[in-house]
Amino acid sequence: MSSRKLTISVARAIVIISLFLTGCYFNPIKTYDGEEKPLSEIALVKCDAGILVNSVDGNQKHKVYAGHGWEYHDCEIGLLPGPHSLGVCFLIYVGNFLRPVEISCDKDIPVQLDAQSGRIYRIRYERNNGGGRWKPWIDDVTESERMKIETEKRNK
Repeated sequence: MSSRKLTISVARAIVIISLFLTGCYFNPIKTYDGEEKPLSEIALVKCDAGILVNSVDGNQKHKVYAGHGWEYHDCEIGLLPGPHSLGVCFLIYVGNFLRPVEISCDKDIPVQLDAQSGRIYRIRYERNNGGGRWKPWIDDVTESERMKIETEKRNK
């Protein structure tokens, strides 16, 4: 590995660790002002493993990383209804604990969403391993997420 790539990897790891320690990447993100609103008044965006949201409507203070592998957790971004653009990337590690290899996108891809109140969305992606290309998209997962929540409530 070249020293430049190692420096970039170390710098990225430091940023992610510091964001983890301050809670910026793992807490639910509220992108609107005022009190927290119920789902009936907002849209909720969740993330597949490895998703890195670097901006919401051009605002880079709204960042969240869903983690990958053992560190995966579901991100949550609360949006007011209406059109939104999310700057999305991915970051995963392959290999083992002693020799992890970072795989990430070169730059964010804007993903558009016309958010509807009361709906739950999920950012997904697929990678073309050979070409280094990747494609993010957003699915409406409201029904499956509601069934999951109801099942969790019954099992408590």
